[in-house]
Amino acid sequence: MLAAIRGDETLAKVLLDAGADVDAETPTIAGAQTHPGAYPNPETQHWTALTYTAIQGQLNIAKLLLERGANVEGGARLSEDKCTETPLQVFFRSTFQFGLVH
Repeated sequence: MLAAIRGDETLAKVLLDAGADVDAETPTIAGAQTHPGAYPNPETQHWTALTYTAIQGQLNIAKLLLERGANVEGGARLSEDKCTETPLQVFFRSTFQFGLVH
């Protein structure tokens, strides 16, 4: 996920080749109890690497993640108080916001 956030395509490939989970999620507030030092943001809980690449326009990494089986629905949950946006929703919002789609 950090490779996607940083836009490091080479590191993303290395991590995926080493078996990294393509759909690993940002921890929830409840999940942070098992990850000391983690301070999750409720706005980004359940986000996956694909979500972060979508919001940053990292198309090469997004393509790599999709080729490796990333879920376009990401970790979105409907059963929680706040529904998390999917990578697909984030991508479309970002493209309109930055004028990539007219």
